[in-house]
Amino acid sequence: MNIPIFPNFERINLEFKNVYLKYLKKLDIIPCNSLFFTLIIYDNDDEEIKICQLNDNLIILVYNKNSPHYFGPIIGNNKIEKTVLQCLEYFKRKINFKYFPNKILNLKYLHNSISVQPDRDNYDYVYKLSELINFKKKHRQNLNNFLKNYNYNYKTIGSNDISNINKIIIFFENWYENSSNKDETARLEYYAFHKKLNYINQLDIII
Repeated sequence: MNIPIFPNFERINLEFKNVYLKYLKKLDIIPCNSLFFTLIIYDNDDEEIKICQLNDNLIILVYNKNSPHYFGPIIGNNKIEKTVLQCLEYFKRKINFKYFPNKILNLKYLHNSISVQPDRDNYDYVYKLSELINFKKKHRQNLNNFLKNYNYNYKTIGSNDISNINKIIIFFENWYENSSNKDETARLEYYAFHKKLNYINQLDIII
């Protein structure tokens, strides 16, 4: 299925998967909020995620009923400055971009044309391999406490493993119901979790 051309947007759906993944492969670093399955599971009637093509890039536009709309990360690496400014000017700069990687922000022309503010709540966390191998004392203590107190095992769960899927759902729903923080973010996570389980096979998710 073809993705529409800017300024026409269409709500993201599973039929866009193959085309989207081709664009995603062009990125040197893939932010977690650019993954196709992330967009699918977080798309909902209160926060519609729409996409289109512009300058051989994909543009993500999030229509939010409860807060301002915004552009997500640009998927591609072609004419980035021009692409950003076209999006901003078409919507008269009333819709902002979110989740720009530093590589894009370092483009001098773009940096002089827009105002940039860091969004600490949406940083991606990238760990060095050496840090994972050599745990800090506090982290190692947490790991040892877990190993000591819990009998655990890892298991891959497919869409046909109804029994374990139901156990996961019950566990998650108990956590949600007993959580003292049921804000908008928690609610979206709740619905995204259920959607993820419904699309295990279509999205090639390993749980």
